[in-house]
Amino acid sequence: MPLNNPEEVPAVVVAYVAKQLGLEPAAFAGYGSSEARWDHQEQIRDGYGYTKFEFDQWFALARWLYQRAWIGNERPTLLCSTSRPSAWRTRGWYCPG
Repeated sequence: MPLNNPEEVPAVVVAYVAKQLGLEPAAFAGYGSSEARWDHQEQIRDGYGYTKFEFDQWFALARWLYQRAWIGNERPTLLCSTSRPSAWRTRGWYCPG
């Protein structure tokens, strides 16, 4: 579940990630309010071949969900959790959470 405030990440998690990256945990202080996070998002997208979730992807997803909601019998949570993520990844889409 996403945090409402990214600055409230548990210290043990920050320490674990810092160790993996070879950094001091203090290096993450204020990261959520710095501009570096936008650069890092772009680097992650480029590195893994993801794209921004633009209008055409949103529209395709909304159309698919609408159709499934009307003609399918899946629970609403099933529509997003298990039915489609692998297909999204093959298109380079990534939906956090």
